[in-house]
Amino acid sequence: MATRTRPVRPLRRKDLIAAGVTPMQMRGPRWQRVGPGLYVPGWVDVRRPDQRIVQAAGRLRPGGAVGGWAAARRLGVTQLDGLDWDGTTLQPVPLCPGPDHQIRPEPSIAVWADWLHTTEIVDADGVPATISPRTCFDGMRRAPTLVDAVVFADLMLHAGLVTLEQMREYVAQRWGWRGVPRARRALGLADPMARNRWETRMRMAWVLDAGLPRPLCNPPVFDLYGNLLGYPDLIDPEAGTVGEFDGGLHRELAQHGQDNEREERFEDSGLVVTRAVSLDFKDRGALAARMRRAHVRGRGRDRRRDGWTLEPPHDWDAAGSEADLTDLLAALDGR
Repeated sequence: MATRTRPVRPLRRKDLIAAGVTPMQMRGPRWQRVGPGLYVPGWVDVRRPDQRIVQAAGRLRPGGAVGGWAAARRLGVTQLDGLDWDGTTLQPVPLCPGPDHQIRPEPSIAVWADWLHTTEIVDADGVPATISPRTCFDGMRRAPTLVDAVVFADLMLHAGLVTLEQMREYVAQRWGWRGVPRARRALGLADPMARNRWETRMRMAWVLDAGLPRPLCNPPVFDLYGNLLGYPDLIDPEAGTVGEFDGGLHRELAQHGQDNEREERFEDSGLVVTRAVSLDFKDRGALAARMRRAHVRGRGRDRRRDGWTLEPPHDWDAAGSEADLTDLLAALDGR
């Protein structure tokens, strides 16, 4: 019996009929139609991202693959869940059918009918997916906005699926493809140290909307005695200005208290902190204005009172601390 925690592969109508399921039963509550001639049991949650991917992949023929966010998710980027930045709107599952196959577009799928060689397809736990460089390339060049393109690149880079050097070479070899200028610009703004999409969106508001110098992402910050103050999402060391994003889990009481303590440590050491939540991105102009005001305050601070540094103490165990941070962020995945 299929487990309900894993995606359920769709069954073809002809196979159901051969197994004794009647057309009337297929139209009843025990079955759901998820594509032309494709069905899953009625208990399946067809909106779950992995289920949506498996359902869409059921339409592919040999030589085709899922691409974009769907391929990235199958390759390990679990933060890509097929939702728009609002967290509710479903994005279509990108399908790359290859040049010799036709798939009829509909709202649940996006057909990316570009050239696709079999060497750029990998088996991702039973689902054909585009390989990592092609996935990153397509995700950047087909993103609806530059910010979305940078988000995609950051997540692929942070997952270790691609490197900046690899992607620059890959994009350079495909100079005539649609969307290459956006992919190039996204790579110029990408940062593998960004740990989630909201940190990236905040960094893009900082750089593109507020016009501020490019900040560092998630470096360890210490007091002058070598004690760790924290890992700010963004920091401009010259201006002594920090940017922090508060996600959904950061509203939980215990986590919110830890965030407040960290912010107080930053401010007590002389740093200027700007915080943002997802609602702030609905008025990016107002958020950018807040960032600029914080930057002005930071530049005008009395630097003799700075009690922070990016220089680690001589006994700092960067690898061990990074592992601890990774474990923490895994617990807060998708914050």
